[in-house]
This record gives sequence, structure tokens and C-alpha cells, in this order.
Amino acid sequence: MSTLQPPTFRFPFALRDQPHEVQQAHIFAFNAVLDLQRAIGSLKGQINNITTTASTTSTTTEISVGGGSSGTSFPGLGGVNDQTGNTAYTVSAGDNGVLLILNDASPVAVTLNSGLAPPYFSFITNFGAGTVTLTPTAGLINGNASLALLQHQSVYVVFNGTNWKTTDLLPVVNFIDNETPTPAVDGVTTVFTLAHTPNPSTSAKGYLEGLRLNPGVGNDFTISGATITMAVAPPAGQPFLWDYRY
Repeated sequence: MSTLQPPTFRFPFALRDQPHEVQQAHIFAFNAVLDLQRAIGSLKGQINNITTTASTTSTTTEISVGGGSSGTSFPGLGGVNDQTGNTAYTVSAGDNGVLLILNDASPVAVTLNSGLAPPYFSFITNFGAGTVTLTPTAGLINGNASLALLQHQSVYVVFNGTNWKTTDLLPVVNFIDNETPTPAVDGVTTVFTLAHTPNPSTSAKGYLEGLRLNPGVGNDFTISGATITMAVAPPAGQPFLWDYRY
């Protein structure tokens, strides 16, 4: 059976031997097929133009800056610079747009090179227990000489050619339950140390003999960093437990 080809002309004749309604139905159907054929042809041409344009357009990481026509390249965009194990690092032009990972048990010093050409940005995250300190070679960071990142803290860093600015990203929060600080209670010691620094400090909840301790000067304890100072030495052999976030 031969394939019915779409018409290329309007319905040119009348079906005189058919009722008027049948003639009109044939004419409408015939002309509708013609209109559909022409619409498909038109759309096909548009799709070809889009495909041709897309295939001849190169993919770059250049972004227009300042409303001008010229672009500024972010060479590190989409990349990861893993500095795990290093305790000192200076950011470079190649870090523009990168995710910079720091991870060490010891403190890590990161130098922000203020000689870099703006605009500049990067994401910096601290996976290690050691505090990461960001220090610009010139200018300030968030109005200060340096900025400290605790473990699991991440920031979005931007340089405008003079100063550095950061925005906190969602951190990974760790929870500690029923930690016994050091040293062991002996009825004499009043100063104890937790394994991590509570963040925030108000998340630290202490329990002695199962009773909740009250924080603050003049109460059961005060806290500074990871150091707990008790108003009265806990009795020897009593359970001394702490819950906190960091």
C-alpha cells in the first residue's frame, strides 16, 4: 500500500456527489493537513538554526563584569584544590572560583594574596580539627586583620581589589553526648577540658550526679573555649558528663 503524501495545495475541487456537510469536513481536514505540514517545516528550520548556533558557540567560564562586553575568566570554576595535610597555603589566581579544602589536626595558615586581580572568589572549607586562619597580605577580611574557621566551617570568600569579604555556608554540625572531660574528678580539681570547643558555647550542658548544672558567673560553672571552670570541685567518683555541639 502506497504512503499518502501530505498535500501541497489547497483543496481545489468540490465533492458534488456528497452532502454539503461531508464536503465541508473533507475540505477542513485537507486544509488542516496542509497547515500542519507547513508548520512543521517552519519549526524544523528554526530548530536547525538553534542547533547550528549552539554548535558554533564555544563553552567558556567567562562572565561579563560591570555590565561591559568583556569577560573575566574564573579559571578554577568547578574545580577542587585539596590541601589536606598542608598547614600553610597561599591562594593564587588559579584558585579563582575553586573549592579550597583544608584538613589537618594542627592549625592551618591561609594567606589571601591581595595582589590578585579582582573580581575573585572561592569557597574555603575546614575539614580538620586544627583552626584555619585566613589572613590577607593587604586590606582586611570582614573588617578584621584575619578570620578563623573552625572544624566543618565553610565560607564563600570574595575579593574586590582592596578588602576581602566572607559569607558563612551551611556548616556540618557535630553533636557530643555524655562526654567525660579531663582530668577525672577528684574532689579538688575545678578546671576541666572538653575534647572540642562547643559552638555555640551555650550548647554546652553539664550534668553532675545526674543533675543539670547552671552556667554563668555565680552559678555552677563558666566556660571559655573548651575549658570548663567549676565553682565547686565535683566529688570524686561522681558521674560528670557533658553534651554539646561543635
